[in-house]
Formats: sequence, structure tokens, C-alpha cells
Amino acid sequence: MIKFKQVSLQLMSAFLLGMLAFSASAQAMPEPQAL
Repeated sequence: MIKFKQVSLQLMSAFLLGMLAFSASAQAMPEPQAL
């Protein structure tokens, strides 16, 4: 159970870091298709 909790926490942190990096890159460069 503790191991599962650690794995889920690692997945959540990695997902949040990916979302932050994606949003930062999206803000840095203008979107090619701005419709």
C-alpha cells in the first residue's frame, strides 16, 4: 500500500511538472494556429 502511494505520488508530480513545462513553452512561443 505504501509502495503504491509512493508510485502514485511520483506519477502525480511528474504529470504536474509536465503540465507546467507545457504551459510555460506554450506561453513562451506563440501558437502557430491562432484561429
